[in-house]
Amino acid sequence: MKAVAAGNDEAASVLVDLYQKRVFTFLLGWARNREDALDITQDILHRVCQKAGNYNGQAPLTAWIFTIARNLYIDHCRSKDARRQCRTIEMDQSIERRVSAATNSPETTLMGKEVFLRVKNAIDRLPPRQREVVQLRLLAELTLEEISDTVSLTTGGVKSTLHNGLRALRKELADLERGTYVHM
Repeated sequence: MKAVAAGNDEAASVLVDLYQKRVFTFLLGWARNREDALDITQDILHRVCQKAGNYNGQAPLTAWIFTIARNLYIDHCRSKDARRQCRTIEMDQSIERRVSAATNSPETTLMGKEVFLRVKNAIDRLPPRQREVVQLRLLAELTLEEISDTVSLTTGGVKSTLHNGLRALRKELADLERGTYVHM
């Protein structure tokens, strides 16, 4: 971070390479709009590089970056023009392509997309704090400690919130776990 703060372009490039995909995936879970998530990801990583000198090492770097990501996304949603876009649900095309590539028949592809949409919609219905913690854990792959630092909860609070969110998802998606999901 000292090299990034000093203006070292190579260090900034390494930082961006390390965090770009994780930040984008996290934002896509919130924004549901690929273009917005890409734009905000760029803004966040630019801001991280600009503020690198403010990083004091007290919190893990990942938590510091995701706190910036979370706050910038909240600011984005507060803007009048973005309110509607923040509520827009759009299928992530890269995940859609992965589902299609992993299947052989059109029926299996359609079923994979339906399952994906069910999971995304189930996550959307979680209470805001549970949704945020679940997305940070599953999409951004943050550790419990990093989530704790990002959302200002104790590690125990993160564990409890994550447990409750995952339990709610399991309950809502129980037919998928049992393999009894019926494709219509």
